[in-house]
Amino acid sequence: MPGITDASETGFHRAKIRYCFANGSGIRTWTNFVSVKHVFIANKDAQCEYAGFVTLFSLNE
Repeated sequence: MPGITDASETGFHRAKIRYCFANGSGIRTWTNFVSVKHVFIANKDAQCEYAGFVTLFSLNE
């Protein structure tokens, strides 16, 4: 997806659950100390399946 950069799972344990799907998986978000917004996709066992982030610089892509 344009504008999003793959990231590590750092911050996953701090992320807030924003949406839960019927199968138990969900979307979580976290903003780090320099205001970079991270998004995580979690499986039904609350394990991170994907991590990415968006910065102001990447929004111009």
